[in-house]
Formats: sequence, C-alpha cells, structure tokens
Amino acid sequence: NNSSNDQKHTQNQTAAHARARIPTPLLQVKRGLENMHRRVERHLCEEENLLVVVWRSIQEEFVKLYHHYESLIDQCYSGAHVRLEFDANDLLMFFTSIAQSHA
Repeated sequence: NNSSNDQKHTQNQTAAHARARIPTPLLQVKRGLENMHRRVERHLCEEENLLVVVWRSIQEEFVKLYHHYESLIDQCYSGAHVRLEFDANDLLMFFTSIAQSHA
C-alpha cells in the first residue's frame, strides 16, 4: 500500500513538473526588446554606427543572462524539465529582426 501511495505521489510530482513552464510569452519578450531598441536609438540617433555596436553588446549580454537563468533553473529544478518558453535562438532571431527593421 505504501508502495502504491509512493508511486502515485511520484507520478503527481512528475506530471506537475512536466507542466511547469516559466510564463514569459514570446511576444512580450519581443515587445520589450523593440522598446529597448527605440530607447537606445533615441539616445544614439546621431551616431548610427554606435547604435549597431551598442545593440550588439546588449544582445551579447542578454544571451549571457538567458544562459545564466537557464543554469539557475536547471540547478533549482533539476530533472523537472522546467524551461522558459523561448530559447537563445529565439532571442537572436528577435535581435536580428529588430536591427534589420530599423536599418
């Protein structure tokens, strides 16, 4: 009987972890990046080349932070399959798309 209860408890935990996602919709991330680009552009409008350099630096730092948070999630929820709703490739695609649309 204890074995049966333990098995059910484990199944419930596994199901809960499988559903666990950190809710950050892709569109919300993209809108935030677009707003950031507009603010940076507003401050650097005189220096077009500087905008490219600054945007690239922001991209690199953002991707580093993404990997840092993924690492923290893995440490805190080891084996639970908890992930953000987007990945580093999505971020890179957003940064590229935003830069190209403002070029």
